[in-house]
Amino acid sequence: MNDFVVQKLEDVRLKIRDLQRIETMLKDLKGRCPDEKAIHECPIIEALIDDDPKEKEEIK
Repeated sequence: MNDFVVQKLEDVRLKIRDLQRIETMLKDLKGRCPDEKAIHECPIIEALIDDDPKEKEEIK
């Protein structure tokens, strides 16, 4: 049981580290996109959105 718990703890730590990297990246992206523009006008967000027109319409 101890080995199982140790492995799960390591899995959680890896996920936390990955989420912290994502958080840092999103904060950086937020700082690059001007506040006065709508989300669909932000070139960074545009690059992240799939080319599906329906998906883009939902974000507007």
